[in-house]
Amino acid sequence: MVSFHQHTQTLYLDAEGRLTLPDQVRQELGLTEGDRFILTVSDTGVLQLASLKQQVHNLRGILTNPTPERSVVDELIQERRRSSANE
Repeated sequence: MVSFHQHTQTLYLDAEGRLTLPDQVRQELGLTEGDRFILTVSDTGVLQLASLKQQVHNLRGILTNPTPERSVVDELIQERRRSSANE
């Protein structure tokens, strides 16, 4: 997992409703023009902005089968068969 430095910076909203991320942040995160983001607004008004590219990368790591020789589907079928045999 990639580690990033924590930043606290003041950003300004322009007349068109845009925020500009500082160069340092864009470079550290590898952000380029056209990148997409997920905006989450908490019930306390806190804004969280996440790079869609990074979120997809993180999910790929979670969804990768760590043991390809093991089939969760086959295990579930076997478990169901055992359960029905015991009924």
